[in-house]
Amino acid sequence: FAVDVWARERGMAITDRVLAKEGSAALLEGRPVGFASDFGHPCPEGLTTGPAELGVWITDRTGEGPFPRALRLVPRSLILGIGCRRGTPEAAIAAAADAALAGLAPEAVAGVATIDLKKDESGLLAFCDAHDLPLAVFSAEELAQAEGRFTLSAFVAHITGVDNVCERAAVCAGGTILMPKRAKNGVTTAVAGRKIL
Repeated sequence: FAVDVWARERGMAITDRVLAKEGSAALLEGRPVGFASDFGHPCPEGLTTGPAELGVWITDRTGEGPFPRALRLVPRSLILGIGCRRGTPEAAIAAAADAALAGLAPEAVAGVATIDLKKDESGLLAFCDAHDLPLAVFSAEELAQAEGRFTLSAFVAHITGVDNVCERAAVCAGGTILMPKRAKNGVTTAVAGRKIL
């Protein structure tokens, strides 16, 4: 089992190269290396679902893992929906995104979604560029077609033509709401999870 190859083939980020090397060394020495997945991945050959000091954990969360020493492999499982006032600086968008992703791995964000009115918003574009994230934009009509329960705002509807941007955009980009709308310094954010293979 080559953890770097396995992760790369599945589009996952390796969060700790030192632990990855230690895991490879443990396998070569015949010591058990554990495996756990928050997404239902089957255990790769050579790893164990039993107890182990060091293990591979497929997750998009931060914090304590299922092993005393857990190598987190992070799939691109999250969509970040963002709405913002015109002229919002990148720093404010980054701060709001960090707050929305509390407890979640930033490496898990696959993309950002918003309304097409924001497609040229410089702060938002700078944020996406700085984090190498694609930006998906949707019209008010497309956002209105999103299915689910959303945090509605008459003010947002008056300005944009749809009652919610961040949650609806995250859903339109292929996600299911995990963290509903939060507002911070003129930025609204929502986090959605998407299916991964």
